[in-house]
Amino acid sequence: VIETDTCIACGACIEACPKKIIEPAYNDFRGAHEITVNARHECNGCDGVYEKVCPSISFDYVPFEGPHELERLGRLEAVYVGHSNKFQFNGISSSGGAVREIIHHYVNHNVPVICLAGVDGSYKAQRIATHEELETVPSSIYHGVSFVDAIKLLQAAEEKCVLVAIPCVLEGIQKYISTVEPNLNEKIEITVGIICGWMYSDHSWQSFSRFKRIQENVVDVAYRGEEKVGLLKLKTPNKVYKYPRRGFASFKDEIDFRTSYSGVFNRFRCRMCQNHTNITADIAVGDAWLQRFSAAHEKLSILITRTGLGENLIETLEKSGGLILKRSTPEDIVESQSLNLVNGITAQTVALFQQGRKQPVPNFHFSNSRTHGLSFRETFKCREELFWRAVVRLRYYSVYRFRIILRLLPRELKRLFKRVVLQ
Repeated sequence: VIETDTCIACGACIEACPKKIIEPAYNDFRGAHEITVNARHECNGCDGVYEKVCPSISFDYVPFEGPHELERLGRLEAVYVGHSNKFQFNGISSSGGAVREIIHHYVNHNVPVICLAGVDGSYKAQRIATHEELETVPSSIYHGVSFVDAIKLLQAAEEKCVLVAIPCVLEGIQKYISTVEPNLNEKIEITVGIICGWMYSDHSWQSFSRFKRIQENVVDVAYRGEEKVGLLKLKTPNKVYKYPRRGFASFKDEIDFRTSYSGVFNRFRCRMCQNHTNITADIAVGDAWLQRFSAAHEKLSILITRTGLGENLIETLEKSGGLILKRSTPEDIVESQSLNLVNGITAQTVALFQQGRKQPVPNFHFSNSRTHGLSFRETFKCREELFWRAVVRLRYYSVYRFRIILRLLPRELKRLFKRVVLQ
């Protein structure tokens, strides 16, 4: 898992290791958090319990009873679209602020929340029990972070907690609990899953800050808030630099962004994820990118209740006025998150390519998984991605930038030609 870059720093193996020789680590080459194994000779004779808890080795998803084509959406109690009624929540987010509203609800009822939080980029799993601590929850989920403290926080909890996490991290925590410490389930009030497309490696902001000639050290990065799509914000000790993520002022601005935030800067595990809609959570929340709301520029969340616990929470928040919601449909999940992410199309392609290279891949079982081989074009694109991923990790950012220029230049020349003709 470490060697194939599929570790997501969930912490399950660290807690499961009987000899305590697995520790958190940061891989500067990959620009990402993962784990490391010290004193490997002590692994001799180990029963391999870490293999049983790692979500990058295998994961058995909850059986789904329903139409075959909707299997990858997981269990569905109901689907909603809406937003928080508080501007301080949806006003600083690019979606409806539903996750902050949920955390706020539990903090109000003295139920602590374990989720991603921190100040100036020091994001990690933290216990949120006050409104002041809620303000440290970032507006972005794209950070390549370590979540290894979550299980420790659950173990130390003296009361029930809410667990908020992205899909792969939640998978690791759930596998650890079911395999090693089932009693920890009694400490979880509800699981709130973030619908997640991918995490960026630190190469993204390092590349972008180089292109923008930011000389100071970047201490924090944020991708969302202030408008529907969100601004990219790079914070240094003395200044906050803001850049659009859509509607670029110049071709250079677009090239800088498209280069630093393309697929080769994603964590490799994200490229093989088949659980972007957080199938195993009680309630899953994400951005509602729906065409019928685009003209109004509404900032909305899509909420999927998967269990009675999730549905009860929605009813409570609706009655209290915390969330303003409308019933939605499974088709809206697909439109909002894309058919590619919901059905794991890219993920299955990359996994088949890796298997062809005799590389281990996560074993995700769905009855509607792809079985036919790769086309020449798919194989070529996968090989190309691995090549450019290596270029980026060597920090030859400008070399990859040239590739993006060549890809976008024909479109830009066509646009320029039209403008000249019209004038």
